Amino acid sequence: MRNFSVITFLIAIALFTKGTINLLKDFDILPRIPYVENVDVVIVVFLQIFFSISAWVKRGKRSVASIALSRSKYELITLAFLYIFAVLSLLYSYKPISTVKGIVWFTAGMLMFPLTLIYATNDVRKLLYQLMLLSGWVSGFSLLLFIVRSGIGPPPMRLRGIFPHPINAGNYFITFASAGLVLYFSKISWTLKEKRYILYALLLDLLALIFARSRNTWIVGIIGLIFISFTPVFSISGRKKILLTVMITLILIILGIMSSQTFRFFLRASNNEMVSIVYRFQVWRFSLEWLWKHPLRGTGLLAFSSIPDRLLPSYLSFKFPHSHNYFLSLATEIGIHALLVFVVFLTLLASRVKSNFKVLKSSYELWIVNAAVGFSLFVLVFSQFFDSILRNDYRIAMVFYALSGMIFAIGRMNEREIR
Repeated sequence: MRNFSVITFLIAIALFTKGTINLLKDFDILPRIPYVENVDVVIVVFLQIFFSISAWVKRGKRSVASIALSRSKYELITLAFLYIFAVLSLLYSYKPISTVKGIVWFTAGMLMFPLTLIYATNDVRKLLYQLMLLSGWVSGFSLLLFIVRSGIGPPPMRLRGIFPHPINAGNYFITFASAGLVLYFSKISWTLKEKRYILYALLLDLLALIFARSRNTWIVGIIGLIFISFTPVFSISGRKKILLTVMITLILIILGIMSSQTFRFFLRASNNEMVSIVYRFQVWRFSLEWLWKHPLRGTGLLAFSSIPDRLLPSYLSFKFPHSHNYFLSLATEIGIHALLVFVVFLTLLASRVKSNFKVLKSSYELWIVNAAVGFSLFVLVFSQFFDSILRNDYRIAMVFYALSGMIFAIGRMNEREIR
């Protein structure tokens, strides 16, 4: 397997293996075998370990892994601390079995960072192109499932495809739709076939995003689009750039409202809705109160919903699965120290994106790849303020850490290596 294909292969295995399990459960084909729904992550971690060991096999005086990882030691140390803190949360978890599951998910997500540093160094542009094509396949398959489900029963209200929830699907699609916008409207020398495939993937991602009807991803996507329109990323300039941004933003808003059927989608406050605005304020308030009382001792990874009823305040409408904010989830489940370490990692990541822009001024293609990956990361991270998708879906975490690794790998490339 060629080096740059390993990352795409791992993410594809994670997406479609878990997706198959979810589909079999949806159609009552999969027998109710305990823990069978976790087989996918075990397979993924096994493959990650296999590729990690392969990278450490010596080639000459030093292995490929030792050369690649030595250049990002501060980021790796930061993530190592975060991983250790997650493992230690097992000691005080309200539900140890859930925390063990969360640690395995954590492992699958975080291993993508060093693996990407190792296997993406040869060609980051091709890796991003492959991930864009993969997102097109996922969105196309999800749209097909949406149609099939409508044909065999009552029409589903929201598209989720191979994901357990439409919000997870929305986070995945908005991430690669963001990268696709930058890639398609740039002056990178794609072949006609490559550019056509990027357009197909972008359109499928946007269409799937419409029917997923995820409020936070739509809002975040629009904000991100407005933000990036003020940067010299697109190959058009002046009034045309402004016109393009306004047109795309208006289309997204209109389609978002149409897909939600009513403005009430943005404003509803039903206590029975897991995604209601009122619910989020309630759980955010409780999370901050919990953090104030227990700054160093969390509930245990993935054990937020197992807090004893006697510790719950009266203003909560019902028992909740998580904090609906990834940053609060880290702090309340592991501790404030985990949140601080993650913020340090994000700071290092943002700093590298910025430094890449300065260093790569003479390398347009790498500059655009850095912009595309940076924009997709911005959208994905920003959406975590409204939900805990990096906690709830290890596949989205794999995408996050793979994209993060690509940012650091870009800095080690030159124009010659991407042609």
